[in-house]
Amino acid sequence: MPVYNAFSMSKKVLLIVVLFLIILAFVIKQFNFYPSLKSIVSQQGAASVALQQVKEIPLSGGANRLDYQSIDLNTQRLYISHLGSNMVHVFDMQKQKIIKDIPLTSSPYGILAVLSLKEVFVSVGGNKQVAVIDENTLQVTKYIPTGKIPDGIAYYPQNREIYVSNENGGTVSVIDTQTNEQVTDIPIGAAVGNTHNFDRQNRIYTVAGADNKLVEIDPAKNKVVNKYALPGCQHPHGFYIDPVTSYTFITCDVNNVMLVFDLDSKKILSSDTVRAAPDVLAYDEGLHHLYIAGESGIMTIFNVQKGNVKKIYEGFIAPHAHTVAVNQETHSVYLPLENINGKPVLRILKPVAK
Repeated sequence: MPVYNAFSMSKKVLLIVVLFLIILAFVIKQFNFYPSLKSIVSQQGAASVALQQVKEIPLSGGANRLDYQSIDLNTQRLYISHLGSNMVHVFDMQKQKIIKDIPLTSSPYGILAVLSLKEVFVSVGGNKQVAVIDENTLQVTKYIPTGKIPDGIAYYPQNREIYVSNENGGTVSVIDTQTNEQVTDIPIGAAVGNTHNFDRQNRIYTVAGADNKLVEIDPAKNKVVNKYALPGCQHPHGFYIDPVTSYTFITCDVNNVMLVFDLDSKKILSSDTVRAAPDVLAYDEGLHHLYIAGESGIMTIFNVQKGNVKKIYEGFIAPHAHTVAVNQETHSVYLPLENINGKPVLRILKPVAK
């Protein structure tokens, strides 16, 4: 009799354990507790990732150079400068198709969609101008004079002005977006790189490639207020500012280095190597992924945490894959490629955990 009771008790315990595991599995499935890429990154700090190709969209124009991109999440559009074919492609990210090719008078370089203005500003390098595109009509409404080879564009909402890097002109042109007229030119130095806004400090930053310096501009006065030396960097050009960490990531396209510069302490915190001729940077705010695309066609990804910036991926994408953009909502990565089997394409990828 005692033996029978012990055996019955063990069967009951086993049954309870099995039922508990079944209920637990159901709850996990229902509430989607499976680890996502985002949760892995947040828990581990820097998970290894890979890039998975999702789709390729054919582009019109020639198999020639493409340049900067800009995303407007309100309209779900991606704007792409097709430098070699004198046009801007408008890609609908929801419908996954090109909805318009906007012809320009010359080669487009930098591009910025300003959500609050419902306008897109495009640096037209060959004509020393900035084109203004109306987002409702997708037509060019005006060409505004700038300096020589206008390139990167930043918008400062407090004074409603845009700041345009004149790469070969040694200046940053300031344009009043209420009148779409040029206000002034700010002297920077030779080989002006990208220009970005940093709201929290009420500052505009750019880089002087010939001087190897980060340049701080006061937009209230439209004057340079400071220059910071960048030792270990040869010819800074591309950079990106993360407002959460106050880090600016600066790429040096001669010696293939990425610097992490703290805009609060005004000091270089660290550096790392990237592949040949780094150009365009993009940042995924949700995943804390910094993407660096280069002329070598090799993409480098860093995971960004306060006090820790770590390389988590490096791999070949395609020849001249030097421009990248990121959709903050879907984490899709966009790379316009100039020549895939003789034609330009927009390649869409997504990061996946390894």
